[in-house]
Amino acid sequence: MVVRDLERKKFLLLFIPLLISFPAYFSLPHVTASLANSSTTVTVFSVADAYVNSSSSDTNYGDVGYLYVSAISEQDFMYVMFNLSSIPSNANITSATLKLYLSSTGGQIYWLPADKIGAYYCSDSSWTELGITWNNKPSFNPEPTDTFSFPVVWLEKVYKSWNVTEDVRTALPSGTLTEVLKFTNKTGNGYAIFQSREGSNKPKLEVEYATKSLIIETTIGGTTNPSPGLYNYVVGDTASVLAIPDENYAFDHWELDDVNVGSDNPIEILMDSDHTLQAFFKLITFNLTITATEGGTTEPVPGMYTYTNGSLVDVTAIPNLGYSFDYWLLNGENRTENPITIVMDANHTVEAFFVDNIPPEISGLVQEPPENVPAYQNVMVTVNVTDSGSGLYNVTLWYSIDNGTNWTHLTMTEISPNTYQTTILGYEYCTWVTYKIIAYDNNGNPAINDNHGYHYIYHVIPEFPSALILPLFMLTALLAVAVYRRKHLM
Repeated sequence: MVVRDLERKKFLLLFIPLLISFPAYFSLPHVTASLANSSTTVTVFSVADAYVNSSSSDTNYGDVGYLYVSAISEQDFMYVMFNLSSIPSNANITSATLKLYLSSTGGQIYWLPADKIGAYYCSDSSWTELGITWNNKPSFNPEPTDTFSFPVVWLEKVYKSWNVTEDVRTALPSGTLTEVLKFTNKTGNGYAIFQSREGSNKPKLEVEYATKSLIIETTIGGTTNPSPGLYNYVVGDTASVLAIPDENYAFDHWELDDVNVGSDNPIEILMDSDHTLQAFFKLITFNLTITATEGGTTEPVPGMYTYTNGSLVDVTAIPNLGYSFDYWLLNGENRTENPITIVMDANHTVEAFFVDNIPPEISGLVQEPPENVPAYQNVMVTVNVTDSGSGLYNVTLWYSIDNGTNWTHLTMTEISPNTYQTTILGYEYCTWVTYKIIAYDNNGNPAINDNHGYHYIYHVIPEFPSALILPLFMLTALLAVAVYRRKHLM
């Protein structure tokens, strides 16, 4: 036995340079990262662990604080249990690695032939950490799922790994996995000690399963549930996403991989491949249509305007000269305030109504002859009449020769812009003529100029007879001659 050990040591000394030249022969622990958009890796820690000893077949070692596996004159097996509920039950498991932290080894551990510790699948997870013994331990598969072989040089105080992918696939529907670890073959006596779940480096199971990624994005105006970000789903799962608009915004539509897929909310997406989903929101707006009748305008001027939901809009009616504001018609309802305030909670139509209720203006009346109108002398009357609203309809002169008992009207003619004229025919001696001017605009508003209620009045005076004119002339001439002679005689 001693000779065999010396031979192994000589071989080791000869083999060390080769080990230095080829570091790939070292068994170092490592973790393989998975792509986030193609798989998801979860790490679960043991929920129960203990070892059993063949020499103390009724003794439980679940509370000793470490795990022990040996192959001396006795056998020590380790039982480790994991809860798989954090892994989707329909997940496509791509890899599963059992990792145990090797604290120390003892006895004789050989690398040629290599001592191996195997991981065996156990379908019975009814055992408990403080109840399992050698005599009541569950049975397990006769062949290891994977083995760890001690190399020429090995490291302690590191995690050692076993590929248990098939075991996790088998156990996933039940939600619990138990692995049993023991030496599969052993040359001589030796043991290995691993940390239990009570230690800082707990037994763990790293499981990777295939997923498809869903990237959720939004435009301005809202969010989603789940919120925007990257999410991984088991292949074949259905993702449900709800669009949630902000105040004054509305959800408009979805785009899945840059394709408009409608406005169903929430939307259901079959995760058969990687997807990008974007929620589109739009600002809630309403239209305000402003119109005005003839005779004025508005501020803002008539037209159609778009406002955000809830906006307060003031509209002011501005009448033209000669008009005044009458009322608003807001969605068919009469309103009289000016300005009017409109809450933009829907589409609205508002119309400003103006009215010509301002009468024409009459000024500058001229009468010719102005007074002492001889008998049968025609009288010409001229006035200025203006209207800034709907325009003049007519201007008339009304006169009476019986002190207002009966009136005769004469239509006045526009002889130049805003200047109107008509003629009152002559009347006999001693006639009193009373008259006034009345003007109407096209909206029926009258204006009366009656000299403040006293009317315009003139009196027809008598004219001299032609038979008296010659004698009066001759008499005047004789008087003039007489006066002249008298001055010269003196």
